[in-house]
Parts: sequence; structure tokens; C-alpha cells
Amino acid sequence: MNFLKYPIKIINNTSSSLGYFASTFYLLIVFFTTYEVFMRYVLDKPTNWVFETCVYLSGAAICMAGPFVTKEQTHISITTILDQLPIKIRKIIKTFNLLFACIVCFVLAYACFPWGWAAFLNGETSGTGMDSYGPALVKPMIGIASFLMGLQFIVNIVNHLKNNRNTE
Repeated sequence: MNFLKYPIKIINNTSSSLGYFASTFYLLIVFFTTYEVFMRYVLDKPTNWVFETCVYLSGAAICMAGPFVTKEQTHISITTILDQLPIKIRKIIKTFNLLFACIVCFVLAYACFPWGWAAFLNGETSGTGMDSYGPALVKPMIGIASFLMGLQFIVNIVNHLKNNRNTE
């Protein structure tokens, strides 16, 4: 398992970096929204770009945060019933959940690739008054984020199996 050390480190670092970078998008969203409120209600000169920009920044941040949340295993989960089960069954269920989530992420990445790539190549725009290139940027991010989450789930599976072997 020592040969997996560097790929695991690269995947973990990529997930962490994306997550921390994505968190800065929320600061921009707060700044832009504050600017919009000031312009609209104080100066009575509303903008036409803030809402759409914030929507696409949020979408991009959510995509980039997916691998980070997967790495940290901080997603929302209800474990009331799982906590009542014996440890051996819990480990089996967790292994199944990790495998299933990994497969779902790779299937989603595969399914998103054609329309994400087409949106990017065609320079798809939003069709609103601002007519930004947000869809051309965010649509491919969904597939890329799903692929990165799938890789992170593989790392989580390896870590889970390694921890199970050490605790037995």
C-alpha cells in the first residue's frame, strides 16, 4: 500500500485546496450582495449583474467544496440507527456506502461530460440581460467535481479498509 502514498497525498491536497479556494467565493458573494443592497436602497441605482454573478459563484463554490467535504467526511448524515448496530455491521455498511458513493460520482461525471463540454466549447450564455458565460464555466465544473469526489471516495475507501485492518 506504500505505492499509493503519493497519489493519495495529491488527491487529498487537491481536495483541500479546492475547498479553501471555494470558501473565498462566499466572501465575494457577501461583498457583492452588500454592494447591491447599498446601491439599490441607499443610492436608488440597482445593478443588473450582482444576482447572476452571485448565483454562478455559489454554484462554482458548491462544486469545488464537494471534494473537500468528501475528504473531511463532514457531509450531513443521520446515524441514529447505524449507531445502534454492532461495530462489524457498521464497518460493512460504511464500506458499502463508500463504494456506492464512489460509483455514483463516477457515473455522474461520465453523464455530465458531454453537456458540460458542449457548454464550454459553445460558450453557452445565461440568456439573461447580463448574458454571462456562467453556464459555460459552471456546467463542466459539475462533472469535474464529481470525478474529483470519486477519486476522493477511492482514497476514503483505502483509508477505511486500512483502518479496519489495523483495528482487527
